[in-house]
Amino acid sequence: MFDQEINEILKISNFQQLEEMAYPSNFNLQEFSKIPSFKARKKYCDERLQKLGTGSSRIAYKVDEQKVLKIAFNKKGVAQNEHEADWGRNNYGIFGEIFEADTDNYLWIEMELARKPTKDDFQRILGVSWVETCDLIKYCFEQYSKYSYNKTFHYSTMVEELYEKAVVNEGIDFFVNFQRYVYDYQPYSVMDWTVINNWGIVNRNGQEELVIIDDGLDENVWNQYYKRR
Repeated sequence: MFDQEINEILKISNFQQLEEMAYPSNFNLQEFSKIPSFKARKKYCDERLQKLGTGSSRIAYKVDEQKVLKIAFNKKGVAQNEHEADWGRNNYGIFGEIFEADTDNYLWIEMELARKPTKDDFQRILGVSWVETCDLIKYCFEQYSKYSYNKTFHYSTMVEELYEKAVVNEGIDFFVNFQRYVYDYQPYSVMDWTVINNWGIVNRNGQEELVIIDDGLDENVWNQYYKRR
């Protein structure tokens, strides 16, 4: 029993060391979390990490070949981080995986690094075209979301047959899992996921997988930061 406890402690210790080693030696996540202002947090990251891009509310930095750090620079970014920092989302396998998050103030979230896909990647990895992917995303949403009445989608018989094959007959794991997510989480909208920039390719168990990398929109975020516009 004692040896088993020692092994568990060593495993945790090794995991923590790997987590720390992922960042440059001059970057300390605990130290970063204590920085009071966005300007100072941005400066800290700019001096130590590679900036990947800036959105309307968050900046993404590359940590290493597996991780990206998203930091919020306004209230909308904080709300989006809070929405994404739901560990249960990892169970569906359709989003970039969450590794760590600031669950006190949601100023940052650490996620799986993904590379940008092309439209051809969808056919190669999922077996359906980018247009068919968008149709399936909307169709899945319409089947089980309580918010589907907000949208009017029109589908051909071909799309309905594709849904039957991909979801009902469990032909494509991604869409089976996506349908489960829609049913369980009731996303407010899926239209952001019909924009290719919100997708990425990750490597899991030696295989390429397509995932959604930006899921910062829920009803609360929509009502507070988008509806007014």
